[in-house]
Amino acid sequence: MKKLISVLLCAALIFGASINLSLNSMRPQAADGGAAEFAEDVGEMLRDFDEPSDIGAAVRSQGSDPAKTRLIVKAGGALDTLDAVSVAENDGLWVLQFADRAAAEKAYTFYSSNKKVKYVEYDCSVSAVDYEEQNGGVENGGAEAPAQPAGEFLSWGVECVGLDRLRDELSDNKVSLKETVVAVIDSGVDYTHPFLEGRVSPTKINTSSGGKRNDCMDDSGHGTQVAGVIADSTPDNIVIRPYKVLDEYNNGTFISVAAGIKCAVKDGVDIINLSLGFYENSKVLSEAIAYAMENDILVVGAAGNDATSVPFYPASYSGVLKITAVNNQHYAANFTNFGDDVDFAAPGVQIYTTTLGGKYTTVSGTSFAAPFASAEAALIRATLPKASAEDVFDIMKKYAVIDSFQSQIPEKYGNGLINAPPYNPENIFDGKTEEPYFSHTSELYNEEIELTISCDTPNSVIYYTTDGSIPSKNGVSSVLYDGKPIKISESVSIFAVAYSESSYRSKVASFSAMIAPVPPESELGIDSDGNITSYSGSARSITLPETVDGVKVTGIAAGAFEGGDIIAIITPSSVKRIGNAAFRNCSRLACVIASGATVIGDEAFNGCVEMGRLVLGKMLSVGKYAFRGAASESYYYEDISFRLDLSALTEIPEGAFIDSAISSVSLGNVSSIGNKAFRDCDALVSVDIERLDYMPSGAFKGCRSLADAYIGGLTYLPNGSFSSCESLEHICLPDAEFIDSNAFENCGLLASVELPAAKTVYSNAFDGCLSLRELELPSMTSFEPELYGSETKFPLFPRNLESFTAPSLKKTVPDMFKASPKISRIMLNAAEEIAPYTFRGCRGIYMLGIAGVEQLGENALSDCVIRFADAPNLVSAKSLPNNSGILLSNNFVEAYETAEALTVYGTAGTFVERYANYKGYEFVPIPFVANEMPKYITEDSERVYVSAVGFDLQYQWYWNTENSAEGGTPIEGATGSAYTFTPSDTAPYYYCVITQNDLGTITKVTTEVIIKDSTPADYTEYNKAVEKAKAVNRSLYANISVLDEALAVDVSGKYSCEQAQVDAQTAAILAAIEALEIKKATLVTLSASQTDLRLLEKQKIVATVKPIDAIYDKLVWSSSNSNVVMVSSSGIVMCVGDGEAVITATVMNGDGTSVKNTITFNCYLTPLEKFFSAFVRAYIAIAKLFEKPILSL
Repeated sequence: MKKLISVLLCAALIFGASINLSLNSMRPQAADGGAAEFAEDVGEMLRDFDEPSDIGAAVRSQGSDPAKTRLIVKAGGALDTLDAVSVAENDGLWVLQFADRAAAEKAYTFYSSNKKVKYVEYDCSVSAVDYEEQNGGVENGGAEAPAQPAGEFLSWGVECVGLDRLRDELSDNKVSLKETVVAVIDSGVDYTHPFLEGRVSPTKINTSSGGKRNDCMDDSGHGTQVAGVIADSTPDNIVIRPYKVLDEYNNGTFISVAAGIKCAVKDGVDIINLSLGFYENSKVLSEAIAYAMENDILVVGAAGNDATSVPFYPASYSGVLKITAVNNQHYAANFTNFGDDVDFAAPGVQIYTTTLGGKYTTVSGTSFAAPFASAEAALIRATLPKASAEDVFDIMKKYAVIDSFQSQIPEKYGNGLINAPPYNPENIFDGKTEEPYFSHTSELYNEEIELTISCDTPNSVIYYTTDGSIPSKNGVSSVLYDGKPIKISESVSIFAVAYSESSYRSKVASFSAMIAPVPPESELGIDSDGNITSYSGSARSITLPETVDGVKVTGIAAGAFEGGDIIAIITPSSVKRIGNAAFRNCSRLACVIASGATVIGDEAFNGCVEMGRLVLGKMLSVGKYAFRGAASESYYYEDISFRLDLSALTEIPEGAFIDSAISSVSLGNVSSIGNKAFRDCDALVSVDIERLDYMPSGAFKGCRSLADAYIGGLTYLPNGSFSSCESLEHICLPDAEFIDSNAFENCGLLASVELPAAKTVYSNAFDGCLSLRELELPSMTSFEPELYGSETKFPLFPRNLESFTAPSLKKTVPDMFKASPKISRIMLNAAEEIAPYTFRGCRGIYMLGIAGVEQLGENALSDCVIRFADAPNLVSAKSLPNNSGILLSNNFVEAYETAEALTVYGTAGTFVERYANYKGYEFVPIPFVANEMPKYITEDSERVYVSAVGFDLQYQWYWNTENSAEGGTPIEGATGSAYTFTPSDTAPYYYCVITQNDLGTITKVTTEVIIKDSTPADYTEYNKAVEKAKAVNRSLYANISVLDEALAVDVSGKYSCEQAQVDAQTAAILAAIEALEIKKATLVTLSASQTDLRLLEKQKIVATVKPIDAIYDKLVWSSSNSNVVMVSSSGIVMCVGDGEAVITATVMNGDGTSVKNTITFNCYLTPLEKFFSAFVRAYIAIAKLFEKPILSL
């Protein structure tokens, strides 16, 4: 690969970005979690400012290029955005849009001198790379082309570089191919194009100023043309994933492309194709390319079309394959860029490909050479999934073709014209070399260390780098490890890879160390109490000594390091106190090891946003805002260590951890939590507080990662306590009696709530809890609607709530369930009063329990549909619900209004039955079993439930030796509605008797008999069918998926009672085998290099049968006029006369069907040739007569 230039990687995480050292940046798996959201924000900004709009027009009115009024800033920690009119941010990368160039230039000057800023650059323009379009339009201009163009491939380039051969070899040898994804970062792709059907996996990424929001649809054609080359060159397992970063004019910017690349890396693509470019180097784009390389993604770039050797980015970035263009004679195109960093050449002149609107076009440019290289790389990765990006490059280099002329000008051809390897290239390995490892862990050290690197793969060699670049065998900054210890005396980042003769290259291993030496005592100030008061040295990583000037170091004084640029500090165990504001606004402070510190003052670590590692002792006291914002810029990395022992604290003061990266809170007995103590702690995952007396409103508001919480002792849960905790799934508050408004507002994942003591609950406490399906409040006696001035807003139970149980609630409120239209089960058996319209809008209630209600007032059950209302103590009602069902006991006397379509459940022979008949209601006698009982039981420990309807129900289970629900033996202790079978249940038959007592009227009902079956099913015929299916030659059949579906159905472990299932699946497999159809020809296409012939001129017709692996009987050729053109049995034609003839190729399938296609030839003869043609035809007639060959093959 070309020379690797040093690319400094991501900002330092654990040890601070300012020294380019990170324990986490070298971990590709710690991917950017907000890539898609950031891309969306960038797209919105470009659409607002790079396209005419209200504010965009104002920018343009001053003659400003939007890209020159936009800055890209990489900063550690929070950033002053000055007077930017639009801002997007992700992982410390800021995009700032200013109203005019003057404001942008002023901001550029400000950021350039800001120590917190790693770099600042203008967001410059980027464009697609296409030669013909820049010079008078694209040939063939997107004109209509046949739905199936002639020939097997659209472009001559596919066969030129051997991709057709490789595809055939893979198909013929039935090589299993891994799905491989090529990211086309371009103007989008027309994913509706017929030729691309099934080949494109659309994304929602659009960072350009054009097109639709969250849509990668192409609106210029360039990306679709690139995608067409890839699809034409590869089989169906190669997936094209478009990322739209250019607008309809093929223009984009640094940030639009960088955001697209980061999304592609986040999505885990295998290849990135970049047929776009620019001549100005960009830090944000070099970082994006490095990010892709860290994740072992091969990046391919177009060399450019200006016939210059000036570096053209991104193709000229380290590690990107730079591709030049050649014509069909394999000579470099006159427009192609060149240079000593070229890797390969590929077809890029007169390339026929797809374009917008289902059309085809001919294009030229390195834009269309690059996707040939991407296609080859994708096929290699699909065939060899264990190969690294570097391994893929080595294979491409090994098989590239270069002649003696081309080798003289490597700046145009690099390693040569790309050439697909054979399907089984030499040196193909079964495994990867083991990842190397280091003798030391990534850590902060206070003295020099000696580091060794090892690899467990025998005879392996290791290469490493110390400049932040990815090592390789040929990398200019890569060092071959000689096995000797490496002395580490200063902060360093190391990458290492291993190679072996028998395996592919290893994964990249990483190591980081920070050396924090003890400074001279003259650089430290100390007071008489042993508190360090100042530090005047230049080292940014230090270890404090145990004594200074003979005084034992016991603490760090107030403001000692405030606002400084210190990165790491280690303190002796004698340091117990860290004073007020000791490290306030040390924005680059990444590591603090103070294992003895137990008392932390006010604002001690306020503003330490890059804190990656914090080691303190068991906290005895924490001051106000002590950790405000601590580690807030680095919490998303996996090795962040911000876990403090708070178990001894008795109170948490105001703002102590607000906006910090604390990941868990575990407290013992705490009297109070201060205002905003844990608000907006995005990394907080769990809260466990043994006992808490007081908590203010919104204490955990905005803790977006909080998933589980337990707080004991707290009796009052204030307003908004867990509002917007969007990851909260479970919460337990065992002692909370009062749940105030908005307590769990917008906790979208909250699915489990334990509030056993809650007596009063505000109606909107659960507003926005979309995952809460079941809610049980066993102690709730009061349900308080939210008041808005003098009006009462209807309650806001969760929208998707399905079941609600409140066994202690005495009174409901109007519209109690109006916001929960999906509710189906409501149990209010202690309720004595049902308010009017309590269930308004609920039309799917299956079960309503109101056992405590004796009277129903007017409209109590109005405007709802209830399948079954359990009201055993109901005496009278103003009305009963329409289109519903209700269970009534002998207590019932009267309902004053007649309901429509009401079903009454009651004991037969009682007043209830007579009442129902009198009113004309349907009557259903009770008790009855509401659920269907299983016919068979096959496993011990299987549990069977009986759902019965009736009053005072009692259950008794029986076993029997006969298949009968009478005469059985009671099972001792089996008196519940459910029964679990055990190995001691050896009898073959079981049933349950349910007894009801309705005010002295005893009624019994018996379930159906359940058979216990322990005899395995017979699999003899099934196994035969499976073996028959395995013997099928899958390559011969078209509809093999039907057989696979039949085989995929799992019928293992069935019993004799389930024999029908086994037999049915046996029949399904045999039917699928019987229904298999041989792959027959469905299409034949014809092509010839020329169709205008002279006398006796021959031409070979190429017939391509689709599908490629079709099985057919024969191919028959015929001519419409044999006196003009004759055709042989192998498709060779010869001109024998003047005029036109149509040649037909007919493919005969084995089932009698056929497909055909035609091609027309024109023969143009001179008068003399016409004269001789008569003799030719006479010769042919004689040859036929004597059965002599006419055409030689």
